[in-house]
Amino acid sequence: MTKIKGSRTKSTSPDQVNILVVDDEVHLCDAVHRILSRHGYRVRTATDGHTALELLREKAPDVLLLDIVMPGIGGREILQKVREAAPATRIIYFTARAEVAGSRGLKDLRREADAFIAKPVTAKRIVDKVRNVLASYPAVAGADTASGAADQPRH
Repeated sequence: MTKIKGSRTKSTSPDQVNILVVDDEVHLCDAVHRILSRHGYRVRTATDGHTALELLREKAPDVLLLDIVMPGIGGREILQKVREAAPATRIIYFTARAEVAGSRGLKDLRREADAFIAKPVTAKRIVDKVRNVLASYPAVAGADTASGAADQPRH
C-alpha cells in the first residue's frame, strides 16, 4: 500500500472524525456503527479484510476499530498495511477474550495497536475508548498523512 491521504481535520469534533470498523461479525459491525454514529462520528464498516483494504485505499480513517481474527486477511495483516500507508491512523484492536488467551498475549497486542477492547463490550466502553485514543494522540486532528507530517513513533 502506498501512503494514503487521510481525512484529518483541524477539529476533534466527532463529526470531523472518520472511523472504520472491521469485524467479520455483521451484527457487531452494525451495532458499533449505530453506537458511534449516534455520537456524531462518521463511520464506515467492513466485514472482511479485502473490503477493509479497499476502503482504506479510498480514504484513511482517523480511527480503525479492528478485529484480530477474521477469515482471509486478518487484523494483524491489515494493521501492518495501515501502519505503512497511513501512520497517523489510530488503531484499536477489537477482539474476543478467548482469542487473546490463545494468542501471544494481551501485552503484545497492546504494543501493536494504540488501544485494545475485549469483547463482549458495552456501548459506553466503545465510545470511551475512541475518545481516549483521540485525546491521547492529538496528531489525529490536523494531521497530513500524505506528507507524513503526523508520523509519530509507536510505543
